Amino acid sequence: MALTSQQLGTGLWQALQAEGADAAAITKAFLTMIEEQRLVALLPHVVKQLQFLHAQHTKQHTLRITVARKQSDAVIDELTKKIGTVAAVETTEDESLIGGFVAQYNNKVYDGSVATQLRKAEQILLS
Repeated sequence: MALTSQQLGTGLWQALQAEGADAAAITKAFLTMIEEQRLVALLPHVVKQLQFLHAQHTKQHTLRITVARKQSDAVIDELTKKIGTVAAVETTEDESLIGGFVAQYNNKVYDGSVATQLRKAEQILLS
């Protein structure tokens, strides 16, 4: 049975969180197992899972905001204040949104884009 990167990352996280855990020995054993099982290609995904679990553990999350055009820092700061504790903010531009934004935080998506509003209006009109 093949393990997923999520399972590998979660297993490693749990082993490292155990009381009295020897992080160096656990990490060495984990990397040896990854190499022996020819799962090295999964390592970047395992790292992402570990980052996610660490963020959950420390209650720090990254706010990812996609906007049609670059927004002022004041707009980003206002959105960050409404959400609460944010470890980092990543912004990207996507002109296909037309306007508005899509925010991703703590496994939730807040879609306030004009493109989505237009799609919803179209669905209502065609139904």
